[in-house]
Amino acid sequence: DNPRNWNNAMAAFNGKQVVVYIGKPTKDRTLPQNSYLWGVPYKIIADETGSDVDSVHYEMVGMFLRESGGTIPKIKSTTKLSTIEFNEYIDNIIRWAAEFLGLYIPLPNEEEMWKSYESR
Repeated sequence: DNPRNWNNAMAAFNGKQVVVYIGKPTKDRTLPQNSYLWGVPYKIIADETGSDVDSVHYEMVGMFLRESGGTIPKIKSTTKLSTIEFNEYIDNIIRWAAEFLGLYIPLPNEEEMWKSYESR
């Protein structure tokens, strides 16, 4: 957003090839998003299946954050997701839990419901 800063930054690459990526800035997932994920969807699924929340986490990232390509699949870390990607991840988990486990998982805006569940 400042031409002088841009020119100074580019001067460091004088005579070298560079790659410039242009896109909207993104924000990393937030702590409230992460607290909700671990305290509500993961906990509800763990309670229903008899698993612990860490096992649920590894199952879910394996299902929904697996990147295709190559012979060895790569799993994205939830810590590297943007707020939008993190919401999509949570939405996928909620849909999956409803479809395959018959579970209702309250949304973050249903605060009273999940805060009482989180305190268990």
